[in-house]
Amino acid sequence: MSSGMILICRNDRFGTNLSMSLSEDSAIRLAIPLVNKIQDFFARSGQAIAFDLPQIVVVGSQSVGKSSVLEGFVGREFLPRGSGIVTRRPLVLQLVKTKEGGDEFGMFTHTEEKEFYDFSEIRREIEAETAREAGEGKFISSVPINLKIYSPHVVDLTLVDLPGLTRVPVGDQPENIEEIVRNMIMSFIEKENCLILAVTPANTDLATSDAIMLAQKVDPKGKRTIGVLSKLDLMDQGTDAQEILENKVLYLERGYIGVVNRSQKDIQNDKDLSSALESEREFFESHPVYQHFAAVQGTDYLRKFLNMELTEHIRIKMPELQERIGLEALWLEAELKQFHKKPEDLTEFTKLATAVKNNVEGEFQKQMGDVSSRLDTVELEKRCVGSLIRGLFETTFRRDIELSSAIDDIQIRYKILMAKENTNGVRDSMFTSAKVLETIVEEQVSRLSLPIENIVNTVVDQLEGTISSLIRSLPLMGQFPAMQRFACAKSIEELQRNKGKALDFIDLRILIEKGYVGTKQPKRRTRSCGKRAFDLPQIVVVGSQSVGKSSVLEGFVGREFLPRGSGIVTRRPLVLQLVKTKEGGDELGMFTHTGEQEFYDFSEICREIEAETARLAGQGKFISDVPINLKIYSPNVVDLTLVDLPGLTRVPVGDQPANVEEIVTKMILSFIEKENCLILAVTPANTDLATSDAIKLAQKMDPKGERTIGVLSKLDLMDQGTDARDILENNVLPLKRGGSKLTLKTEPYFPCLGYIGIVNRSQKDIVDGKNLFSAFEAEKDFFIGHPAYQHMAEVQGTEYLRRYLNKELTEHIKLKMPEVQEHIKKTAVLLEEELKQYHEKPEDMRGFTRLATHMMNYVINEFQKRMGDVSSRLDSVQLNERCMGSIIRNLFDDHIESSSTIDDVEMRYTILMARENTNGLRAGFFTSAKVFETIVEDQVDRLSKPAHEAVDNVVEELEGTIRSLFRSMSQFPILERFACTKSIEKLEENANKAHGHINTLLRVEKAYVGTKHRTIQDDIDKDGIVMWQNEDGTGRASYGNYAYQKIRLEKERLVLFNYPRDLENSDGHVAIDLRECCVRIHNKHNKKVEVVWRRSKSNVASFDLSQEDVKNLISNFCRVGFYPKISETGKRVRPEKEDLERADDVEVRQVEMVYDMIREYMDVVIRSIWSYIPKIVIALVIDEQVDYFKTDLLSDLVLEGIVLMHEAPTVAKDRKTKQKKLLLCKKILEVCRQLEHLSV
Repeated sequence: MSSGMILICRNDRFGTNLSMSLSEDSAIRLAIPLVNKIQDFFARSGQAIAFDLPQIVVVGSQSVGKSSVLEGFVGREFLPRGSGIVTRRPLVLQLVKTKEGGDEFGMFTHTEEKEFYDFSEIRREIEAETAREAGEGKFISSVPINLKIYSPHVVDLTLVDLPGLTRVPVGDQPENIEEIVRNMIMSFIEKENCLILAVTPANTDLATSDAIMLAQKVDPKGKRTIGVLSKLDLMDQGTDAQEILENKVLYLERGYIGVVNRSQKDIQNDKDLSSALESEREFFESHPVYQHFAAVQGTDYLRKFLNMELTEHIRIKMPELQERIGLEALWLEAELKQFHKKPEDLTEFTKLATAVKNNVEGEFQKQMGDVSSRLDTVELEKRCVGSLIRGLFETTFRRDIELSSAIDDIQIRYKILMAKENTNGVRDSMFTSAKVLETIVEEQVSRLSLPIENIVNTVVDQLEGTISSLIRSLPLMGQFPAMQRFACAKSIEELQRNKGKALDFIDLRILIEKGYVGTKQPKRRTRSCGKRAFDLPQIVVVGSQSVGKSSVLEGFVGREFLPRGSGIVTRRPLVLQLVKTKEGGDELGMFTHTGEQEFYDFSEICREIEAETARLAGQGKFISDVPINLKIYSPNVVDLTLVDLPGLTRVPVGDQPANVEEIVTKMILSFIEKENCLILAVTPANTDLATSDAIKLAQKMDPKGERTIGVLSKLDLMDQGTDARDILENNVLPLKRGGSKLTLKTEPYFPCLGYIGIVNRSQKDIVDGKNLFSAFEAEKDFFIGHPAYQHMAEVQGTEYLRRYLNKELTEHIKLKMPEVQEHIKKTAVLLEEELKQYHEKPEDMRGFTRLATHMMNYVINEFQKRMGDVSSRLDSVQLNERCMGSIIRNLFDDHIESSSTIDDVEMRYTILMARENTNGLRAGFFTSAKVFETIVEDQVDRLSKPAHEAVDNVVEELEGTIRSLFRSMSQFPILERFACTKSIEKLEENANKAHGHINTLLRVEKAYVGTKHRTIQDDIDKDGIVMWQNEDGTGRASYGNYAYQKIRLEKERLVLFNYPRDLENSDGHVAIDLRECCVRIHNKHNKKVEVVWRRSKSNVASFDLSQEDVKNLISNFCRVGFYPKISETGKRVRPEKEDLERADDVEVRQVEMVYDMIREYMDVVIRSIWSYIPKIVIALVIDEQVDYFKTDLLSDLVLEGIVLMHEAPTVAKDRKTKQKKLLLCKKILEVCRQLEHLSV
């Protein structure tokens, strides 16, 4: 520090009468204004500050007096005031000292050059600007307000005032308001060039200070933190903050400074700030504890000290800051040279995004080997990613599949023998059960799962790397990293989503493959209810450290028996049971851990608590969650059970771990999360209720406030001019228990809603030996004599609180006893009714549940039997008629033939049209693979209708089966209709799943069309083929005036034979040159074909044959190149008579090759799909229906309830066991009443 400074604010400043002056070094004096200019530059440019500028950040909880401190620095009132959270946006406050006699005024960055000479107008502008960004409610915004105040009465200073920490959301604040404010504060104070002004009220425990806790997180050695203690005048009588101000409690290198702000009463009485500063000075000079260092306390000293500290801090950091700004400028100049013009509007951005999209799409298609489009260029130097992936399928995947599916001949035979033995069991059967095959096939199918999943993962990893490198390599993406990251993240996110779909599809496919062979679906794991631990009703006392919880408990007993001291005292949970004894009886305590030992000396009880605490938690400050159980017998108490927990603390002290706050919070939550627990939330009245730890934790477990009883302590220590009337009248944070809304004048007083206030003994009272009964009397006088509380005095205070808690706990136990009663009654009735048959009308839900279970068992067994035992092996098999499962199996066969037929003429026309369209302007010599793929996709689409019809037919049969099954419930017609309706709804849901899976299956078949097949024969054999031969006398082939018995088709001619003369002649009777002919087919009369001259269209030969022979004839004509003509309109027209024109040899070879490939490929696809459809139906419809019968239908019936049990008038049964059940219920109820009485 320079020699001109005499100001000291560290450990050596106490006891010294110091005058204060600042350095005369002009460069140093200009440090703060220069930093202010940098801040103004960023604020006016609308840019975030790119550098860690030296500044002072004011941190503290809500309502600790931060605003009063800042107004004290200025000497004027200009900040908004009110209840709850007021500072809702960061305020960057720059104080600029002007010449003596100059004007005082303020200027905001957002109002540009406007000057505010009225400081109340500054306050209104702050409120308006806050509301503009954060709204009119209680919402918080991190966007700062920049205010500069010019005055001859200030010192140069830059401060950032932040919203105060709060724990409980108020108004429109989100649930995570504490996290939002905490993160905002951390974003400011984590910067190394920031000084932290941590403001803490002196009338709270320093260990619970939010400001100190946050400061220690970023400044653990206390080098950047300046502590400020406010509200020194509001401390409890007999206490002081000397050790804190002397830096002996929680050490800070820059020390602590105390201030005394105006009280609420002073503000209401218009006491100005100058008088307040004078009163503050007199307070320190006259206080016996503070007078020896009064010169280095107070607001006036604080602002000069901060000016010096900030000036010196800037001087130290200035070289580093200057270097950083220079480097930043150079870097920006270099970067700007590389950038393209940034889009200025949506039109330009759309153009840029479109260009990026096209680049990515084109490059990805190229990498995939042009899966979706034909590219102009093809990579010639290296294999594309699509080729690499195909190679993985053909090598790695094929190898892994072969290894997984390899069968060890010896091992498989051993498994067959073992399975055969186990399925026969005790029976000596000569037949092998189908279960042998099913079990072994299931095992083999399961082995295929791993290699399939591996290839999917490998392909996805390959694609993820391709996508990432592709997007990073694009020049446009490099300029806009946010777009690059977004595009990359979204693309990979979609890739992973598709991977999940593929894996789900594979899992389901394997499950279905196993489900079709095996007859049992995998068993579902059911959650065991088990025995629920009983949640005993009790009251848990919750609050921060030093809020007065111990005083509340001692008030209930009327004796001092709890340990006291500074810092954390309650270090283990204390389960306190108060037992009222007869008048005149002894007062004594007993611990669980001391057996039958009785403690008549309550100071000995206190020592035993301390000793037992130290035994597990040690002598330091460590905390243990193992409870101490204490029972106190006294005629002066009411029956009550309470659990006193350690108070919440934020800053670890002594041997406490760094996460002591987390440890205590978890301990408290483990108690109050139980539904049968009442929460006694103790909050000091001299702190903001919104910052209450007790209320925050209670709301977390009891958001509706139904289990929480609010207690306000320290009402006598509130700031002058303030009171807690609104809180006690339940108008701030409403609770549904406790409080003073009921003005009942009789004993006892039991209010409806709200909070209960108490006044404990002060530290001075304890030191002076004031007993608890005198304290109760003083507490009563306080409420009766206070103008804000006297109307509710009868429902306030410790005496009322303990009687109210007794009543609440009693009612709570009565409320919860029916739950215990219900549990016992259910168990007894269910055990009794399990021994009886289920044929009587139930009188209650237990009987209904029993009957419904019996009926469901029948439905399950009968349904499985009718399905041919799909899911289990039955002892008997139906021999007289086919079961429904057999009927369903045959339904599938009816659709296979219809879906596998291909119209030869239509197919050739489609191939020709596809070739034309793929060639486009080019006269293509080769046929594109796209022709094959497109036609196959169209053929696969044709399978959709019969596949879905097959499912619909099965569902129709199953619906009839289900309706017939539920006729067994005709005794209860409402139950029958309800169960049948629910089951059919489930059947329809399962059918929709099957339809969806069929759609997926067809989409998968269309997604990848393989083109590798065995070699196809190109031409008709040299000798031709015999298309027709009249062996049975049906049909007629005529040419001229002759009829012929045999037709042979060659490549270029048609040979006709007559019997018996021409049979020996290989050239036949006549040969027609097909090169000059066309083939005329009759589309409506499908039994006639004609060969006509191409030019004259006159008839050459006519064939009147059977429909099947005509079909074969047309197919063979197509084989030698007779195709339908492509119309000019491009649409397929099928007139009554259609001529097939002969194509050239090249075209014939191309078309027939594609035709043969399609026929062969579709044969494979059709077999695959039609082998898969039954598996889908069995796994997704039938097995799911069985599963519904087993699990969910009973739940649906129970949920609907006993209203389903309306018995048909014609069915009346005598219920001989009704009296026994009633008697049993009465006995159980009697026992429960006794238990209830004993509990109370």
